[in-house]
Amino acid sequence: MNLAKYTAALMGAFSLSASVVQGQLVSFLSFSDVKRYKQVGPEDFDFEGGEWNIQVLDGAAFYVACIGNGAPSPTFPFDLCPLGTTALIDAGDLDFDGVRDGGTFWSISSIFPASIFAPFRSDLFSLEAAPPSKLPRPIGGTNFRDDSIVLFYDYINAPQSLDRYEITNYVSSREYAPSEFNQQVEEIVPGVYQFRLPRQGVDFNDPSENKYVFVSHTHLEMLEAYPGLSFVPVGNEFRVTMDDRWRDGAVEFDPRLSFDFLWEGFNGQTVLGSDTTLFSIKEQGTDFTVFPPYFRGIDPFTGLPLVPESQRFPQEVPPLTNTLTLGPYFFAPGEQLYAEVEFQRNFQGTALTIDRSQRFFRWDLRTVDTYEGFRVSDNFPPRTPDEFTAADSDFDGDGMTNLEEFALQTDPADPASVSTPTPVIDQFTGQCVLTIPKRPNIGNSLTYRVQYSSDLVNWTTITPGDPLWTATENDDEYTVISNLNSPPANCITRVLITTN
Repeated sequence: MNLAKYTAALMGAFSLSASVVQGQLVSFLSFSDVKRYKQVGPEDFDFEGGEWNIQVLDGAAFYVACIGNGAPSPTFPFDLCPLGTTALIDAGDLDFDGVRDGGTFWSISSIFPASIFAPFRSDLFSLEAAPPSKLPRPIGGTNFRDDSIVLFYDYINAPQSLDRYEITNYVSSREYAPSEFNQQVEEIVPGVYQFRLPRQGVDFNDPSENKYVFVSHTHLEMLEAYPGLSFVPVGNEFRVTMDDRWRDGAVEFDPRLSFDFLWEGFNGQTVLGSDTTLFSIKEQGTDFTVFPPYFRGIDPFTGLPLVPESQRFPQEVPPLTNTLTLGPYFFAPGEQLYAEVEFQRNFQGTALTIDRSQRFFRWDLRTVDTYEGFRVSDNFPPRTPDEFTAADSDFDGDGMTNLEEFALQTDPADPASVSTPTPVIDQFTGQCVLTIPKRPNIGNSLTYRVQYSSDLVNWTTITPGDPLWTATENDDEYTVISNLNSPPANCITRVLITTN
């Protein structure tokens, strides 16, 4: 049994509808147009796929956490459950793990049965009408997964009057690959969709019965990634606006400093008052959420997550916000992360429909080591005046600025810690070569350059196209080599360090 999936289904999926029971909406058709985007540069996005999801849900069961709950067993009550195991599953897959759960006991505190839509008849679902598009017609119930359940309740408190309950739950997903962006845009369009659903409490073999409920839903335009679906930006498109922070497809920042994430696209034209926006930072490769750092939604009895890991710790931000400030010291230089803004529509179109369309916008992050971050991280004695720790100061009086010592990986607070990059003459070619090891994880925060001179008075910075020198650079080192085998003034050079 997958308790995390089961609990997410009961506590999450059962939380929105038109029929309200104890603050929970329990009867609805959910329409969800989902797209996932990745920004890879100031104005460049990749489409990472999407889907069109339909869920029909009627009824709710409320789960009480307990150790070992849900293990298939013919015995009850289960003493470690606060309520005992109160419900016997008669039919259906309660935890969506692909295994039918008939004959197992669960701890349910309350239950509300289906009242509008019939369970186990997803074959009778159909899309009756839709706005003009390339969506194939007809679309019926053959592409649904039926997760409806039947259970008996309450085994502990009222065994003499055990009642049978039905909960209707079936879902359909039409998926779009990263190469199918145009197909999704052309198939799932704004407009009015009409669905036919099987009615609860009727005899489907009786031709005189009214077997169907017809439901209409209005799908509104959604926020999209820059430059928008028309490919002509009009100011309503999502885009991270930290243009000067991009390097090699990632936004760089020093995690020891407070940092503002800035984007655009959230405004009164794209966001409804009921919509929500979530922000999180995740590890590249594992997709594990590392910010916000607190553990929300964890079962206090089992330690298991109550929601899927990928959605465990998002931080809800005001829907219209276009900025989020990240405080210092959540991360360390050198980490490979990505940020994600999730925009979720919460639009109740009619008495029985809700639009739960989503957009996911993510971009890679690279945490870097900057001098300002180094400066505030206990690398100088406490209460040192700012003017002595400034980049162009020489705190230890060894003739090198604090910035130069930072860049060349020496200690700016120790006069005995010095670095003197020295050029050498290649014994085979006679060329002058100077290689400077770069400080790890600096990203684009520093620029290393070399200057040469013939008289120790006039200095020339080596730049691309210099006729006398060739410079090469990677993340680990910066190297210059003279183009002639008789370098100027026997190879007189010095290092120039600047901040970006």
